[in-house]
Amino acid sequence: MKHFYKFLSVVALVAVSLTGCVKEQSSFSPDDVPGRATIIGSYHYDAGQGYDYDDESYIRYIKPLANHTVYALVDNSTLKTGSKGYTVYETTTDKHGEFKISVPVTLTGTTVKVYAKTFLGKRQEVVGVEDNEPIFENPDVVYKAAEKTYSLKADDIVFHDAICTVNTGDEREETETYPYTWTFTVKVGEGVYHKVSNYSYQVLYNNAEDVNVLATVDGHKYGATTNAKGIAKFVIPATEKVGSTKAVIEIKPYLEENFTHLYFQGSSVATSILEKGTYEMYDGGSNTVPSISQSLTFVEFSNTDPNINVNMVFIPFDGIANSGGYNIYTWINDYHNYGPQN
Repeated sequence: MKHFYKFLSVVALVAVSLTGCVKEQSSFSPDDVPGRATIIGSYHYDAGQGYDYDDESYIRYIKPLANHTVYALVDNSTLKTGSKGYTVYETTTDKHGEFKISVPVTLTGTTVKVYAKTFLGKRQEVVGVEDNEPIFENPDVVYKAAEKTYSLKADDIVFHDAICTVNTGDEREETETYPYTWTFTVKVGEGVYHKVSNYSYQVLYNNAEDVNVLATVDGHKYGATTNAKGIAKFVIPATEKVGSTKAVIEIKPYLEENFTHLYFQGSSVATSILEKGTYEMYDGGSNTVPSISQSLTFVEFSNTDPNINVNMVFIPFDGIANSGGYNIYTWINDYHNYGPQN
């Protein structure tokens, strides 16, 4: 976390009567409680996705939530037995989205709920791809961060960082929000030939870097670009901490200028260069496909994120039949090791 040295110096104490699910404010004064706890934190919001046309890669916009009201609701019954209602403290984030607030607490523990105001804003979303470049829209959305409840004692310091996410439905309503996120990855491999010696070679999948991946989840599209390990990471809005969904993965065919094909002449490995073709998504059999789909399950405690493997194979412009022995059936398994041939 950044250093918190630019906080507003005034924290407003608002003693009000709250209706609905919040109990009526009593006459109890929290100033009678000598102990104090401090909440330090920051709020950011997920402003959607963009595209770096120089690097030809997707980017995610996480922006600080500046000049925004943050509330701390202190449960009076945990300050003094028999007291009712909540005392509301509030402060405002600075330009970095950071805040600091002090609340009264006891030595044995006081219940404090922290949250930020729900707000309307814009969010850039991927809606499709044309000529291998993304198409974006900027709809109005409702931003909300999940509330967090703490049990604080005198002299406690707690760090509260949160990201406001949105309702991404086609019919957006303030009552339907997505306060959680789910994370999954897509691992992309490119089929290649690797010469082991003059008498053997391997057929395997290398990590595919800088490949744009489009994922459709519950009717909404998200873009990400693979890193040096061939992994594209997706962080999507969710209504619950845990659950299941299905993702449809698309990778548009992309150009390969020269492809190295290895084969045997007698017992020795020979090389031919296939000029110009495309890498395309492969179904693991005899066909290339425009997309693949896979179910994903998200659990609350896990050391790994759900992953989808996607393999790409080379298709020459001249066609498989004119490729000098190169055959798509080569890629049926993820890994082959070929030894001397008679």
